[in-house]
Amino acid sequence: MEINIKHKTIICPICQRDDSVQKITAAVSSGTMTGSFSGPTSTFTSDGNSFKPGFGFTTVSGSARSDLAKLLSPPPKPKERRYNQGCGAATLWFVVLLGGFILIAVVLGEVLGEMGGIFVGALIICGIGIVYAVQERDYRKNELPELMRAYRKGMKRWERAYYCYRDDIVFDPNDGKTCSPDSLITDFYYSDMVR
Repeated sequence: MEINIKHKTIICPICQRDDSVQKITAAVSSGTMTGSFSGPTSTFTSDGNSFKPGFGFTTVSGSARSDLAKLLSPPPKPKERRYNQGCGAATLWFVVLLGGFILIAVVLGEVLGEMGGIFVGALIICGIGIVYAVQERDYRKNELPELMRAYRKGMKRWERAYYCYRDDIVFDPNDGKTCSPDSLITDFYYSDMVR
């Protein structure tokens, strides 16, 4: 039984050589380091008069990327929501809106009377909420689908792209398109997206 595997040699379109060419996914992977440490630890605490030893077990993990791996990283995935929706953001919005409502009610209360200030303040805060909701709906309906299509297309290009260390360029062997690593997002992944 004979296995015949044909390899297509990928060469750099600038230097016309293959000795410094690497698939971009491999370049990112080789430039990314991760690690962890687990083990016993000791500490000393002081109450001002004496030191007391303490013992425990610590687990620490982390990762680091080379500058090149950061530049060659895949295109960022579009956010599902235009505005941050986490608990911290919700709390901040609540505090800002409540503070704005109180400020508006107090200021307008001087002019319109207490109930008038509260009513107008509530209308303004509701108006802000409606504007926010409409913007979020429009983003999800109109912008997000286009961004997701462009993202999927950009990911396909990233998966087939190569990097030449000698010429410091990224290229797509399918269509011959090239760009520098620092302009991957605009000139390579999303180059055909209407802005």
